[in-house]
Order: sequence, then structure tokens, then C-alpha cells
Amino acid sequence: MAFTQMEFDPADGLANETSYPATPESEAEARAQIQTPLNQLREALNGLMAELENAVTESSGAENIGSAAIAGVSGLTLYDQLADLKTQIDAVVSGGLTDNIIENNHLSDDCVTGAEIANDSIDSEHYAAGSIDLEHLAADSVDGTKIADDSIDSEHYVDGSIDAEHLATGAVTETKIGTGAVTTTKLGTIQTITLDTDDTLTYDTANNRLVLNVSGCAPVQLCPVIFGTSASPPAGTYPKGTIYLTYQA
Repeated sequence: MAFTQMEFDPADGLANETSYPATPESEAEARAQIQTPLNQLREALNGLMAELENAVTESSGAENIGSAAIAGVSGLTLYDQLADLKTQIDAVVSGGLTDNIIENNHLSDDCVTGAEIANDSIDSEHYAAGSIDLEHLAADSVDGTKIADDSIDSEHYVDGSIDAEHLATGAVTETKIGTGAVTTTKLGTIQTITLDTDDTLTYDTANNRLVLNVSGCAPVQLCPVIFGTSASPPAGTYPKGTIYLTYQA
């Protein structure tokens, strides 16, 4: 529906020579020539006011008043635009918003704090890649209960980030050490070997000898034994006390 378009009767108004002759025959006819178009204008204006004041759905005044497009608001009449604005306001009041209606440029710095974020409302799909680094984590905020099984592998470790103070007692067991993972370059020089009795076997570099240290006993120098078929041992330097045995081939 649209507003009623006003028309004179006759359509050309005072220009119609039949209805409005140049020389009226009486005073009443002269008055009618002037008053009749004015009456028609009055009725048209009153009719327009009634249409503007109309509040009936689908024929209300607001549904017939055109309005230029407004960004973010649907509709090209006052009624449709107001209805859409109300829908958006209701969504804000009830805690929901139309998808993509709020963007980063609509949020002022620091306007969203922990108090405004409901528990469990943010999960992995809401984080941009690389958006969470060390400066965004509170001290002790990440512990074992927050790390999923198998979620951390070698690519997630920074070089040198794991040292002795980051390993719990007994955390490294045989099942956690891959085959061939421990080499001489990782062990360095072993000067002393601890036995399962807590006794030790030590190489005394200064005196070039092997020493067994047994709890409650004085250190004992060990005598390494080499053997061969020649009259003397192969050329070389041996620990003190080394015994050479010859045998017949």
C-alpha cells in the first residue's frame, strides 16, 4: 500500500471551462468555483494525515514513509528499519548478537576483561594462530591438568627450555628414552660408575689406576688382566698393577 495520490475533480481543476466557466451565472456559482478546489485540497490533506496516523499493520503510516538505506540496518521504510533496529537491540539485551555485527574496530582498548567472559566460552577456534605467547600466560597458569595427552612433541620445545629443574624426580625412565637416544656425546666423560649397591668404580687419572670403593672398606686398587701368546704384552700404556698372562696358542 502507498499514500493516496490527490487529484482534482475535474482533473484539470479551475482550468476546466465546463465546470468553471469564465463568467459565472450567479454569486453562488462564483463562490463554488473558488471553494470547490479548496474543499478538495482540504479532503486530500485530511486523508493524508489519516494515512500518516494509521497504526494498522501492513497499512500504517511508517510502513509507507520511505527511508534511504542505512548501513547495518535492513529495510527501506521507517517501519522496517525501526523493526530491524529493535531486533538488534533485543539481541544485545538478551546476550546475543547478529553474526559479524561487532568487529575489532567497534571495541575500545581493554574493554573486554575476564569479568565479561563467561566460563568455557572461549575454545581453540577463537584463538588466532600465534596469538597466545608467554606474555599472555599468567604465572603457573599452565600445569599438567591443562595439557592433553600427546599434545606436546619436540616441535613445541624451544632449544634449552627443558633442564634439570623442569624435570620431576623419576620423570625420565627407560620407557621415555628412545633406542640409541643416549650417546657418548650426550654423556660426556664418565669418571665414576655407581653400582646398584651404591658402591663405585673410579678411574684415578692422576695415578693411572682403577679403584673400587666399597662402603665401609678402604678403596681397593684393581688389577686389570691382559693376555696374549707373545712373551711380552702388546706395546702400550696400562693402568698400574696390570697383570699380563701368556698362553700357548
